[in-house]
Amino acid sequence: MREILLTRLVGDNIEDKKYFEALGYQCIEQPLLQLSLSRITSELVMSMDCADWVFLTSQHSALFFLDVFLEHYPLEKLQQKKFAVIGKKTAGVLITAGLIPEFQSQVATKYEMFSEWLKVYSKSATIFYPKSNLADCLGEEQFSLQGHQLLTGILYDNLFSEEQSKALAQRLNEGSLEAVYFTSPSLWERFYSVYRKQAIKRELHFYCVGRTTQQAIQQSGYQATIK
Repeated sequence: MREILLTRLVGDNIEDKKYFEALGYQCIEQPLLQLSLSRITSELVMSMDCADWVFLTSQHSALFFLDVFLEHYPLEKLQQKKFAVIGKKTAGVLITAGLIPEFQSQVATKYEMFSEWLKVYSKSATIFYPKSNLADCLGEEQFSLQGHQLLTGILYDNLFSEEQSKALAQRLNEGSLEAVYFTSPSLWERFYSVYRKQAIKRELHFYCVGRTTQQAIQQSGYQATIK
């Protein structure tokens, strides 16, 4: 059976495994990331305090958000905030905690989430967007252009360990992979940093989520199919 490498955290692959197994792939789960809570600053807490909206762009950001802010605020106060989330998994994390999102994007990419929200909400608002240390600023300038205030801060760190790098190199050199799946530019960059150093004779097929990740792959000279 053909093998495809899934590069994000194991718990995030349930739906993707179903999709690729239906295409005839055997899914190999090998994360190229480790997540950990970042150092929480007073500025981050103050940004949350004065915001009308909270934007959460992954289930992991939602989990880290709850870990931090349920310690600083009673649930009743958090329920006074309006939450915008990137998809059903992120929404589910909040709902389980007793917080109901007011907005959920139809397309599960950050850029599309921002674009969809801006089309719906025109009244000036203050938005708190906690993110990872690797998150880009794509689409953020549109908020100020449309009269909103976007407050950002690092909530958690996304790291690529030496052990993960060595394990990926070993997997690539086994020669059994036919495809690899990426859900962010950073996952592609980590994969490529190892891949380009290997003498791989078999041509791999790359799948990805969203135009931003596809563009990152194309900039390295490869093509990718958007899932």
